[in-house]
Amino acid sequence: MKKIATFFLGIILSGCLLAQNVSDRKTINAVSATGTSFPAFNFSADAEKVIADIMQIVGLKPNFEVRPANVKNAAATVRHGKRLIQYNPDFINQMNEKGISTWTYIFIIAHEVGHHLNGHTILKGKKEVSAELEADEFAGFILQKMGATLLQARTAVSQISHPVSTRTHPGSSERIEAVEKGWTHADQ
Repeated sequence: MKKIATFFLGIILSGCLLAQNVSDRKTINAVSATGTSFPAFNFSADAEKVIADIMQIVGLKPNFEVRPANVKNAAATVRHGKRLIQYNPDFINQMNEKGISTWTYIFIIAHEVGHHLNGHTILKGKKEVSAELEADEFAGFILQKMGATLLQARTAVSQISHPVSTRTHPGSSERIEAVEKGWTHADQ
């Protein structure tokens, strides 16, 4: 009985050590490519920094605008010749209430940048599910380059994905697999 109790206590304690809560301002959840730390993520303010870091990793100049919009959660779009990363403030507030890790916010931004860089915002006829997986793979690559562990990368996508595939988005197991592929590729 003591062994079982000790085992579960160990699991609980290790979960606490691995958990990253955005509301815990003492926890540094991510360090950017330029060394900037993101102890508590403010989407509207920190997204520009994350984009700059992502673009530094891939060797391109950032040319995205981040804007609140009437979208379901976040979206990559082009309007009037400008590359936009739009986000729903209510969605972000719901994520804040759940206490998701900073890596999840970085995943969301990297995923949307991935849509832009993979040409999903300008090419017509691309199946949405395959485009989502490509953007997830790119986000996994970026998370590894920014210092996320594989567990943190898996957790980031699992915090926002649904278990079952829809017409537009793959299920969480497929998305986790794509993130793992990108994360592993970044390590090569």
